[in-house]
Amino acid sequence: MADDPRQPQQGDAEHLPRERDHWRNRALDTQARTVDPIGPGWRAENWNQPAPPAAPKRRQKLWLHILLFLATIATTVVMQSAVYSLCLMSILTAHEFGHYFAARYYRVTASLPFFIPAPFLFGTMGAVIRMSSGMPHRKALFDIAAAGPIAGIVLAIPVSFYGILTSERIPLEELISEAGPVGIQLGDPLLFQAFERILHGPSEADTVLLLNSYGFAGWVGLFVTALNLLPIGQLDGGHICHAVFARRSAIVSRLAFAAMAVSCVLVSPQFALLLALLLFSGIRHRETKNDALPLGRGRGILAIVLLAVFAVCFTPTPINIGSFS
Repeated sequence: MADDPRQPQQGDAEHLPRERDHWRNRALDTQARTVDPIGPGWRAENWNQPAPPAAPKRRQKLWLHILLFLATIATTVVMQSAVYSLCLMSILTAHEFGHYFAARYYRVTASLPFFIPAPFLFGTMGAVIRMSSGMPHRKALFDIAAAGPIAGIVLAIPVSFYGILTSERIPLEELISEAGPVGIQLGDPLLFQAFERILHGPSEADTVLLLNSYGFAGWVGLFVTALNLLPIGQLDGGHICHAVFARRSAIVSRLAFAAMAVSCVLVSPQFALLLALLLFSGIRHRETKNDALPLGRGRGILAIVLLAVFAVCFTPTPINIGSFS
């Protein structure tokens, strides 16, 4: 009589010895509870299937990174000075490589920094790096995002301090006679105000602190750090905000965006372009692969410290072009 195909045949799982069957099921259960490092969509039910082919890696155009870096050095030197360029480029480079090395630590794909030259005022519009969108968990997201501002502020603070120390107060009349009645005035963040008071005493009437190249580079470094710490979208602050609040970060980002928009209307429109770019790139932050992983107390304290850094480095009216008064 022909074998009944509905009956178990020799070699089927039903005929495995009980001990082997136990260990096979235990292995399957272990794989089902483990996130497979091969990539999304690869799960335990495909444990006996060949692994999917790895995506080809993009080759970095090293020449482009070097060219943009040299071009940014050139524009910062032309717009200000060699000392200014050295100080500011050091701050920006530390900031971007803070992100880069933290990403390498967590094995997140990241490019080298792309510096952005600009033939006006600061000589640069900063720098960016490209990273893969898939973050493994909130801890990695926080560490990678926080590493940049921390590395940058470690240099920006002493540069600012030395710049204010070596700058001098001059009578307002002297400044007007040299530069004319109309000029560029920089908004002082709280940290600058504190340094000036410590090093030069209380501000005097009809005097102004004339920043040298060190002071201006420090001011720009603090300003860039503050902008990056805004808790919106794909900025460093947006990443940190999502790492801290997870899904509730969308509420914080919308409130911060609304506050900046109101400031543009009532105080100064200087951040309008930044808000337009943030709106284009998206205010809401993408979830990580494991948003359930808690951040931990230490990172929560560091997030508060970074919030304080934002508070003392940010100014709602960074640049004012008008008459000295």
